[in-house]
Amino acid sequence: LAMDSLPSIKQLGETALILFFAFQGGDVGLNVAGEVVKPKKTIPRAIFMSMAIIIIFYMMVQLVAQGILGNELGEQTGNPLAKTALIVFGSIGFILLSSGAAISMFGNLSGEILNNPRVLYAFARDKIIPTPSLAKIHKIYATPHNAILVYAILGFIVAALGGFEQLAEAASLTILLLYLGVILALIKLRFVYTPTKEEFTIKGGLIVPILAILVIVYFLVHASLVQVLLTLALFIIFSFIYFIRKKMEK
Repeated sequence: LAMDSLPSIKQLGETALILFFAFQGGDVGLNVAGEVVKPKKTIPRAIFMSMAIIIIFYMMVQLVAQGILGNELGEQTGNPLAKTALIVFGSIGFILLSSGAAISMFGNLSGEILNNPRVLYAFARDKIIPTPSLAKIHKIYATPHNAILVYAILGFIVAALGGFEQLAEAASLTILLLYLGVILALIKLRFVYTPTKEEFTIKGGLIVPILAILVIVYFLVHASLVQVLLTLALFIIFSFIYFIRKKMEK
């Protein structure tokens, strides 16, 4: 383990945007917060605990992989951890780590399928998108079955058409814009709404929201022009659909 040079600000920003993808997911649990016992206490604690564990785990994994592969780590773009396991433990280690990665990805996808279709369902229910079929609930299982099916199909199509780095950057870019919208809404709520004792409130006034905005802007500045234009185009299209829907209702 040796550090020959430090990355430039540009390299750090570009890498951080992709790395941010690995830390997404904590917010997804909020989609089913209404079904959680004592959400004010349980959800913030779960998010902070999981983030702390993940950060330590990622640092340990990086340390081991860097120590074994050295400069070759950057060349292993396909499956660097499986390559590390192959060197240390042989073919058995390679099979075990690849299997573990598959199980991990399956678990992540299971969580996404459980949580994210509720967003599509809520959009359709609140008439934000003109698709009433997505607001239907299954008569037996009481789940938004149409929203789940559409979400799964769209996810498969997008995953089949793009590479990992492009999809990771796109996912990070869109979720950062979503975070930015939530933070701006939080700042507004600070001035127009007084929370009750039962509701969760972030301490420190506007310090945390402002710091979060600065971090998000830092990430967005280092996004590729193609991803920015693609995200902007999607934003304009969906905004157009939303305003047309509102106009038709009036």
